[in-house]
Amino acid sequence: MTSEQIHKGLDGVVIDESELSRVFGDEGRLVFRGYDIDEIAENGDFEETLYLMWYGELPTESEYSAFASSLAEQRTVPDEIMEMLADLAAADQHPMGALQAAVAALAGYDDNVEVDPENDLDGVVEMGQSIAAKLATITAAYNRLREGKEPVEPREDLSHAANFLYMLHGEEPDQAHVEAMDTALQIHMEHGTNASTFTTRVIASTLANPYEAVAGGIGALSGPLHGGANEDVLNMLGEIDESGADVGDWIDSRLDEGGVVYGYGHRVYNVKDPRAYILQEHAETLIGEDGGDDKWYKLAREVESHMDSLGLEEKGIAPNVDFFSGTVYKQMQIPTDIYTNLFTMSRIGGWIGHIIEQYEDNRIIRPRARYVGDVDNDWTPLDAR
Repeated sequence: MTSEQIHKGLDGVVIDESELSRVFGDEGRLVFRGYDIDEIAENGDFEETLYLMWYGELPTESEYSAFASSLAEQRTVPDEIMEMLADLAAADQHPMGALQAAVAALAGYDDNVEVDPENDLDGVVEMGQSIAAKLATITAAYNRLREGKEPVEPREDLSHAANFLYMLHGEEPDQAHVEAMDTALQIHMEHGTNASTFTTRVIASTLANPYEAVAGGIGALSGPLHGGANEDVLNMLGEIDESGADVGDWIDSRLDEGGVVYGYGHRVYNVKDPRAYILQEHAETLIGEDGGDDKWYKLAREVESHMDSLGLEEKGIAPNVDFFSGTVYKQMQIPTDIYTNLFTMSRIGGWIGHIIEQYEDNRIIRPRARYVGDVDNDWTPLDAR
């Protein structure tokens, strides 16, 4: 039965069933496979959460070891891809554009792309592992290439989070930094059928391979209304700092002019994002242990305090995950314009999970649009126009 009702942005439309995650928007609660996000952040790590996302259960000790080892063994990127990254760095391509191009190109180096995805889900998971392992390597290598530095070879003896920071900075990271990065990678992993996840499902529904589906998801995530918002928060704080204005006055002026306060509001949450609380704690820990500059965190807290005074949470406008993620990454000296790459490195877990669910019970995703154009135009010959 076909409905003519229009749902702009597919708002409220349920496209399928999923066992991956659930958001309780009014409670400020997020669950992965039945586990509360606070419990996952406190007890798990990236590799363990990735296993949970793809296999539906927590791994045993031997399963965890085998999975983590397999992931680590696949971190090296083909030389041809590294050469392409060097060319893109020379052309000053945005890091997300470089990542998208590299992931699409990686399909040419994986024999699993020939498998029938509906009947070989093991092959799909193997492709997911390859992509997840290499996203960190690509991001770190690209950042160093554009800074005129040689990429750092990945190490198999470090965790996923530790290895990324090692490749990015060229030295082993402090434990507090590893824990903060690991937590960030876990809590960004899955969040329902958002724009980028829906994109990967649409592409996968055509039986395109996971590399192609993930490349499409990266494109969707790069937009400022989705993954790119975490960059905007830091840029906004920079504007406030440079203006020298009172934070409250700056916010009021911004709102009066119809502008938005980045890092505030969410399509699903009506209260403060539970992931924002988790990252806020890590920001405070990093500042305390590093003895670093807490200017950005203090500025963020001033913004939050003023927004609270306006009573906006009563209207469902509260801090989302992007609000404090930037301050955490800033403490780890990570360039602002690769923040969305970090989002991708995490969200790959949810994307592959959804791709698996799509292949398991596939029907090509094909919504409709109501035509409202003309229907009786007469053709005018070219020489008479």
